[in-house]
Amino acid sequence: MLKSGTIVLLVGLGLEATIPRPLGQSSNCPLFSPEALWRLYDQGMKRQKTISKYIDRVTSPKCVVFDMDATLCVHESQMGFWDCDKFPQNKPVVELARMVKRHGYDIVIATARGDRWAKQTIAWCKKYGVDPAALYMKNNDVKSTGSAAKGDQLVDIERFWNIEFWVDDSPFNAKVIEDHGVHCVRISDNDEFWAGYGDK
Repeated sequence: MLKSGTIVLLVGLGLEATIPRPLGQSSNCPLFSPEALWRLYDQGMKRQKTISKYIDRVTSPKCVVFDMDATLCVHESQMGFWDCDKFPQNKPVVELARMVKRHGYDIVIATARGDRWAKQTIAWCKKYGVDPAALYMKNNDVKSTGSAAKGDQLVDIERFWNIEFWVDDSPFNAKVIEDHGVHCVRISDNDEFWAGYGDK
């Protein structure tokens, strides 16, 4: 389990209309442009089961998947996202994301945040230098648990990448991820919250 303030070196390391760029072809910009993001949103092209997704590019056959809240960023309550672009970074996990990127893996963010917060989430990534190849979010129009959304996200991510491992704080998400045969590195800092909150 990854604790705050530590960095663990891990060695050995759809939305049918949003077709990713061919393998090896880089994006013209380091992150999703707001124009492209909202064009997808306005056209209603992003709905699929419990998830919404924005694929910017696929540059590697392998990826590492990161959760957002209480994982990449510090947000233990899992509530109130109107200012989520201002959440502080969880520095050890952000450094881990940068490290796997340097080792040639695509970064994919998979979060149970509602898709209404996509613009703020992308702004946060730009602020802290996290460069995801894709962003998966929970579909706000569908009532589902966070772990159900993570399961659907995982299945779709595997259409484009081989998942090397997944980093998440929720024990409910971790069980779903492990049940799919993907190794989950779980952040344990938020265990007290999950013990009282449950899988919602």
